[in-house]
Amino acid sequence: MTKSSDDPSDQDGLAPSRRVADRLRRAIERGDHDPGDRLPPYRELAASEGVAVGTIREAMRLLSAEGIVELRDRSGAYVLAPGPASTADHLRDLRAHLEGIQAQTAAAMHALDQVEQASRRASAIPRFRTD
Repeated sequence: MTKSSDDPSDQDGLAPSRRVADRLRRAIERGDHDPGDRLPPYRELAASEGVAVGTIREAMRLLSAEGIVELRDRSGAYVLAPGPASTADHLRDLRAHLEGIQAQTAAAMHALDQVEQASRRASAIPRFRTD
């Protein structure tokens, strides 16, 4: 893999290992590496990315945690077949769902407050008897 326009020296706020992991993930998603393929050796990746071997090692740990590669001792990193959505994907979806519920709850609470205020104002209005 050659270094792309997103150079690790860019100041985008991401750690170099995250940038490398993102580039490798995109390459795998594009089909540059098939499931079961062994990725190039860490030293080779480090040279092509212009980073330290430790940065590659950390990028591989990130990809492994995401279920994209399998790390094998003394062998390297192997591309995994895409499976069901990862736990991280499920958690992201759950968080988005809960945030939606939280927004709906806040809107309902605001509406309830308005009804209660209107009720208090209405009860403060003097009533005239017509008997």
